[in-house]
Amino acid sequence: MKTSIKASLLALIAGTTLMAGAAQAGDGYGDCPHRDGDRGYHHMKGERGYHHMKGGKGHFGMFGLRGLDLTDAQKTEIKALMDQHRSSMSRPDKETRAAHRAEMQALMTSGNFDEAKAKEIIEQRQQVREQHMLERMKLHNQIYNLLTPEQQAKFKERMDRRGERPEPIQD
Repeated sequence: MKTSIKASLLALIAGTTLMAGAAQAGDGYGDCPHRDGDRGYHHMKGERGYHHMKGGKGHFGMFGLRGLDLTDAQKTEIKALMDQHRSSMSRPDKETRAAHRAEMQALMTSGNFDEAKAKEIIEQRQQVREQHMLERMKLHNQIYNLLTPEQQAKFKERMDRRGERPEPIQD
């Protein structure tokens, strides 16, 4: 009886470790400069993708600004804000990323799993993501505050409409 419990526990730990490694291994975007962007639309081809295509939304469509009749001055200021935001968002260099990946792999493949170290690694990643989200929200607020009151009203109306989703049909 004890052997089957130990085997089950070992299988559970091994499976969890492998899944955690796969989740932390990488996001598949490589050295893309837009890797911390909207992941759902990041590398789409066609009209609706944000970054890597021709004829896409560009900067102004990305934030829902298309159709707000931005002045040239507003466009210039928004572009400057976005360039400043992009330059302030530092991404770790290849060596740092490789060291982080090696640290995770060593943790997952060691004889004894160090849960405290794993939690420390996870907390570090969460802090970076939290900081990126905070910076992105600040950028959105700065862009919003560049709009005229009429543009802000139209923007809010669009965001309210985007939030309204039809109720799913229930059988």
